[in-house]
Amino acid sequence: MIDINRLRSCKFLPIFTMLIASVAAHANEDVVNILSEDMSDNHCVSAYKDNRFYVDINGADMTDPVWRLSMPLIDGSVKTIVLPDDNHSCILQSIDNIDTYKISSEGDIECELNFSCMINGRLVESSSLKICVELKPLIETATIEKIISHAPVPSYDAHYVVKYLGANKIQVSVEEEYGSALRTVVLNETGTAYGIAENITAPYNAWIDFIAKNEYGRSAYTIELGPYGEVVYSGPSSESGSTRPGGGSGIMESYKAINVTYSNNVVTFPDVVEKASVYTLQGTLVKEEKEVTSVDLNEINSGVYVVIFIDKNNNRNSLKVARRSN
Repeated sequence: MIDINRLRSCKFLPIFTMLIASVAAHANEDVVNILSEDMSDNHCVSAYKDNRFYVDINGADMTDPVWRLSMPLIDGSVKTIVLPDDNHSCILQSIDNIDTYKISSEGDIECELNFSCMINGRLVESSSLKICVELKPLIETATIEKIISHAPVPSYDAHYVVKYLGANKIQVSVEEEYGSALRTVVLNETGTAYGIAENITAPYNAWIDFIAKNEYGRSAYTIELGPYGEVVYSGPSSESGSTRPGGGSGIMESYKAINVTYSNNVVTFPDVVEKASVYTLQGTLVKEEKEVTSVDLNEINSGVYVVIFIDKNNNRNSLKVARRSN
């Protein structure tokens, strides 16, 4: 038996090191990884669209590429499909005959994809890639087409379009930062649907949530609108707005969380703010001051107001306050 420690200490150490490095390099060359820009971090793709997979062989001279996809059938057997190679890639096409396959309790088809080829006369194989083919609906995109201002009234309409697959209708809900209710409609246009979120109060944040459902699950997508309809975020989301600023549905943000105090109808900030604006819940501006450390509400009528302030780092914060009679 070779004494590795003794070998390391001898004059042949450089040769030993080169030998180990060469073996490791050849070992790495015999395995390739399958990649995909259509696959999520947890290896999920949608059943309702084509998904591309590829291998990166770093410019090596490759021949005889073979892609094999294994899919579980409802009778317990496994169907293996050879997919055509297209320049070191393959396409897993959208699935039409869903009832043919075994569907997991999560509403998915659990598949495996393998790749092999010849490089420099050697067989090179990939590790088996497990793919979760999701059968729940896919919301591809939701975008704002235009904002129609109602100025001088402090509100606007947001015209949107949403594209989705795997469902025959989509639910759309509009929630405002200091709104008192959630407005929900159902659009029965399949594939691409158009709608209008009407009379959004301009100075505050708002969220347009899209939810598509089928027998296998549901998907959610959100467009977040900043003041006056500026798109802040657009993408997949959870179905709960509980962590939204202002709490959604008119819930007051904690003063302590933003280091603000409110006493005797005076809002006091932790430092000088660039601008502080006071609005009614309907979005009408009633008071605005710049470069201040506090805002006194005693000079305005009793009622509920929203105070929006911009700090020296251009961060926007807001809170709802009740101006009470003295």
